[in-house]
Amino acid sequence: MPQEYTVAATGTVRYQHFRTQTDFKEDMWVQAAEVRPGNRAVVHHVIVFYRDPKHERPDTWVAATAPGASQ
Repeated sequence: MPQEYTVAATGTVRYQHFRTQTDFKEDMWVQAAEVRPGNRAVVHHVIVFYRDPKHERPDTWVAATAPGASQ
């Protein structure tokens, strides 16, 4: 992920949306994906989508994690 997000000690955090470029020169198949939150005490869940650059909406759900998920 190209940036980190600092979570305040109190209050509510709105959903955060981050975009990252792959810089692939050609189409690629994804064989595996892993989500590893830096601090599980403050990360409720992470959902990773692939977004076709030609469309605004996410196309494919790639990886995720949530409280209680096995690693």
